[in-house]
Amino acid sequence: MVSLAAAVFSLVAYTDLSSLRRPVQYVPMNDTNMVEISSLTDQLSRLGVQVSSLAKDVKQVKSDVRAAPTTVIEAPARRPFEAPVVRKTNFLTRGLRVVIDPYFSSPTIESNLTVSQTWFYRVRKLWTSDPGPQMPQPHLAALSSWEDFGDSWCGAPHFHSGMTQLSVVLGHDIVPEEVVVEHMPKHATLSPEVAPRDMELWAQFKLVDLDPPPKGIHGRALAFLARAKIFPSSERFSIHEAIMHALRYAFPHDPESAYSNDPFLPPTFYRVGKWTYDLDGAHHVQRFVLDAVIDDPKLRVNHVVFRVTSNYGGPHTCLYRVKLFGHK
Repeated sequence: MVSLAAAVFSLVAYTDLSSLRRPVQYVPMNDTNMVEISSLTDQLSRLGVQVSSLAKDVKQVKSDVRAAPTTVIEAPARRPFEAPVVRKTNFLTRGLRVVIDPYFSSPTIESNLTVSQTWFYRVRKLWTSDPGPQMPQPHLAALSSWEDFGDSWCGAPHFHSGMTQLSVVLGHDIVPEEVVVEHMPKHATLSPEVAPRDMELWAQFKLVDLDPPPKGIHGRALAFLARAKIFPSSERFSIHEAIMHALRYAFPHDPESAYSNDPFLPPTFYRVGKWTYDLDGAHHVQRFVLDAVIDDPKLRVNHVVFRVTSNYGGPHTCLYRVKLFGHK
């Protein structure tokens, strides 16, 4: 405090207080300065008017935004070249012990080569790296992955009905639910007319014994009869009626002859689905849900037949890959 008082005293003592009371000196204004000041004043006035107008515009925009309805932007649709994602077990893979049934499958179309030419190229392939002309693919090609044109099974049409069939014995007893059909994209193949169009799936049903096998000679005899599929006629009739009841509901406008007692298959086969493969569709891999999914604990499917009833005008039909999804 003492030092502060001393500093104030020194300032008062050594400062000329008269200079503090001296009047402020103003620079005289000439005509040029007055013109410049007048111009600045006009500019500030116009700027104020513009700011006021801008404020009104902003206020109006805010009012319009609040009054505008809310717009919901939908997510972009799936691109047409993206395949449908199916993360399920494909029961038509070789790893699940499927077997081609040649008896109810259509024969593979023959190549244009003669017998001698065919054997020549086969022997040549053993000794050289030249594969020669592409040979017809076997039935299993329709159950395998593919990469390019020709990696398919092509079946000869039936001489009477014109249909093509692929019969597969499954390695597991299942309940079929969905199928997937793959074909070469229309713009990438030289023969789009051989693509399947109208297709069906026929399934053979079997009884599943849920109870443990009885012991003794009588039990072994019953087990043998079950494995041989020798059942009393009344039991077969009850199975047939249960399946037909579900199929009548799934195909209300079709006659019973359209999905049972097919002339080209045993009476244990029933049609559980029909669909149309769209060659002009968004994607060349197409998924179809079956019309009839019969999920009875005592019934399972152990044999399926893919039937092509029409194609896009070709002399035969080619299947690049078919898949079957369901559960055990």
